[in-house]
Amino acid sequence: MGAELVTAVATCAIAVFTYTLWRSTNKLWEAGEANANRQLRAYVSVSAKELTGVFTGATPTIVLTVTNAGHTPATHVMSWCRIHFVEWPCKEEPCIETTNLSEGSISILGPGQPTNIGDDLRRYLTAEEVVKLRPKGGYRLLIKGQIAYRDVFGDSHLTMFRLLSWGVGDSADGEVECRWADSGNEMN
Repeated sequence: MGAELVTAVATCAIAVFTYTLWRSTNKLWEAGEANANRQLRAYVSVSAKELTGVFTGATPTIVLTVTNAGHTPATHVMSWCRIHFVEWPCKEEPCIETTNLSEGSISILGPGQPTNIGDDLRRYLTAEEVVKLRPKGGYRLLIKGQIAYRDVFGDSHLTMFRLLSWGVGDSADGEVECRWADSGNEMN
């Protein structure tokens, strides 16, 4: 009976050890998989911006370069952006209808691949508005947008951005500096 008891205790100890080893290995595997997903997924963001046409009688136009800085393609890429003439700081954020992201582009964006998105104010600037857009004039052109996409693992991501014009155009094309707003720029 002594040998049978020793064998039973040893078998239970081996079973507990095997279960503990399996659980640890499983946790390590899951952590490695999550880390690989973070390292390999697509990261789509706005990498450059050009705001032109900011002078009397012109239509301000924004062209944004969007780049996938990740290691794998972004699929189902949909984007939009809008320009608004607003008092700054905003007392009330302009309502931008975003119910249909598909009104923008739908594409695949490979690793390191850039593409452009853009918008215009849809009207000409008046002389009074141009004066208000000067640095101490109390108004800005607010550029807001979103980029929605999926990574190769099937997870959905959203990049939101907000830019502000700074000054008025002094060059022939009316190019103006754009700065990132203090809030509203997020990437998940």
